[in-house]
Amino acid sequence: MSFKDYSSKLYDWLTGVLSPGVKVVGSNAQVGTDQDATWANSASANTAVNVDVAAPDPVQAEGKYLIHVYNPSTVTALSLAIKTTLASFGGSTRYGELTYASVSANSTRSFLVQGWMLGGNGRITLSNDTILGGSDGFTAKVRVTKV
Repeated sequence: MSFKDYSSKLYDWLTGVLSPGVKVVGSNAQVGTDQDATWANSASANTAVNVDVAAPDPVQAEGKYLIHVYNPSTVTALSLAIKTTLASFGGSTRYGELTYASVSANSTRSFLVQGWMLGGNGRITLSNDTILGGSDGFTAKVRVTKV
């Protein structure tokens, strides 16, 4: 038996012994469905749109997530903040920013984040960098996969 086969069998056995009944999310499994973030025609610059992502079951400390963002707008780049949920923090639910980045106009970017949803569900806040014209509204797409 190869080391890879042995390691896989040992992992399966340990998972069953240490965490019976726990679901293991497979590699490259999509978390939820693709989500839309929409900006209306003539939207002001820095109009924020939140995309909430439910944490998979189980959440793993070493869990890595790929966040894919497609920005079809030819007018504006998008700024995004990747956040984690802090339930009952300071009297209400708050969202702690883990990192931020940008997505150029008419492009797709992917971001790797480890341990993103340890505190609970995730949130991605996107905002348009420039004011949109009277016919410049658009819908960006967000996909999250567990790797």
